[in-house]
Amino acid sequence: MKKIKIELTTFLSYSDETEIYEVEIEDTMAEQLEALAQGENLTEDEIQEDLPEVFNELKRKALRRACDLLVIDGWENFQEEGCSKDLYEIYKDSYFEGDYDEWKKAEEEKMSKMTISDKAYYLQDKYGCDFDMVDKCYEFEFVPEAKDMSEITLKPVTFCGLSIQIPEIWNVTTESYTEPDGRECSMIEISAEEGDLRSIVISYGPMPYGSDALMEAGGTYEEIIGEIGPGIDDEPICEYDFLGTTGYGFDVPTEDNLACNFICAEIGSQTEHEVGVGCKLFTILTTAKSYEDIDDLLDLVEQNISFE
Repeated sequence: MKKIKIELTTFLSYSDETEIYEVEIEDTMAEQLEALAQGENLTEDEIQEDLPEVFNELKRKALRRACDLLVIDGWENFQEEGCSKDLYEIYKDSYFEGDYDEWKKAEEEKMSKMTISDKAYYLQDKYGCDFDMVDKCYEFEFVPEAKDMSEITLKPVTFCGLSIQIPEIWNVTTESYTEPDGRECSMIEISAEEGDLRSIVISYGPMPYGSDALMEAGGTYEEIIGEIGPGIDDEPICEYDFLGTTGYGFDVPTEDNLACNFICAEIGSQTEHEVGVGCKLFTILTTAKSYEDIDDLLDLVEQNISFE
């Protein structure tokens, strides 16, 4: 048996939820999918036309996952109204030491520790929580395995004091620009081939006077996400071990549910770091289908970048 990935979109009550979901199928089925895909995503129609047996297996697993998500969605949106059983009667029969609201809180805490499939089963079995089946409550695509970066031929890109090796089939554009404070900076935009949503945007230039990587990350967070306040998150800026130094950044929410991450790092010699003069500001924005892919992109950059 082999694990493969599908991009599953489930049509919930008030929104659609897209996720990269791992399913396990027979080795021969996985090989057939990879051979048909040739590195590109496969739609349901394409799989059904060429590999009907594989399609039926993926359809069964996708439907099971979608049904679980729909049960949980029904509970989260409608609570008792979506249940065929009387929750208060369940509470009374449980001999719980506490009132009804405390019991419900304890139940929510218990379910928060369950897997999605276990939680859906629990809601159906104990609460009678179910959903009205529609003709099509989901859609999926097969996502082929990304090639190991060690197997991919790289090409060099050198621009304004920065050199990086990237896959030779990827696209790259470079640009010099001037910041409002007069700093001359450079930008390298890298995107994978058509159909692959991975991308990297690098900016490199002098560190703003009186600033550092943490301050720049905080300023960017405020611009993109909103003013940092105690009610949003205790520590919205995270630390990253990146490029031999400590980087600061955060995950960026996107409208299309892609994984996205931004990091600021201070690049310079030991002396420049000690005196606080002469360091460069390096920023990187990575986008991909999953945060596992984001990690791979950051590894690619870290292993194949150099500075003058």
